[in-house]
Amino acid sequence: MVKTMSKYLTKDGDMLDNICYKNYGVQEGVVELVLQANQNLSEQPEVLSTGIYITLPDLPIPLNDITPIRIWE
Repeated sequence: MVKTMSKYLTKDGDMLDNICYKNYGVQEGVVELVLQANQNLSEQPEVLSTGIYITLPDLPIPLNDITPIRIWE
């Protein structure tokens, strides 16, 4: 189970991978956890609009057990 650490309020032009990098220092493996904590976030476009609250979960250890996915190719 993923615990909630904090919330992030998007600004116009934010992208999920950049939000993950800014908040966690990595994006691979973390994007998936953020998507799990925010079920409707995957329905948003790649470039997010202003005013979306994103739950930023605590990271499990180790991250190597998470299989990365590519959501925007």
